Amino acid sequence: MKKAFTVLFLIISFQALSQTKIGYIEFDFHHSLKIGMNVALNVAIEYEGKRPVLTILKDSYLGEERLKKNQSVYLFKKEYKRIVEEIQKIDFSAMLNELDINGLDGTSTKLFISGVGWTDNQTEFSFWSPDFYTEKRGLTHYYEACRLIIKAAGLNPEDYF
Repeated sequence: MKKAFTVLFLIISFQALSQTKIGYIEFDFHHSLKIGMNVALNVAIEYEGKRPVLTILKDSYLGEERLKKNQSVYLFKKEYKRIVEEIQKIDFSAMLNELDINGLDGTSTKLFISGVGWTDNQTEFSFWSPDFYTEKRGLTHYYEACRLIIKAAGLNPEDYF
């Protein structure tokens, strides 16, 4: 019963979010088995004035280097729009079987999305290794959104997945 209520709540929340202007995106990525590298990437994207800004948050690891302070870069509006469009294509009903799937090794990802003005709709997705059986698990658009965010940060998604 609890799971059914949670699923219903999330579907309603995500449908409302897909019709809302997205104002803030946060992406967390961790890899447990990348030998020779600490891989922890935390990225926030939000509008500052008229342009979207992507910030790689302090304490993220880029290869062996741990960031000591936030690193920000302006995004092209087209880049931001593509990320938002991919997020809005996420079909939550296709991901229902994923609610209880976790792995010990591999990657863990989290995508937090908020409408404009933090009081608007907020949704959070968290999935283990979205590059594993992506289509079968209904994670195609989620995975692509993750890849686009990594690429927008100036990094190569192939180094992460």
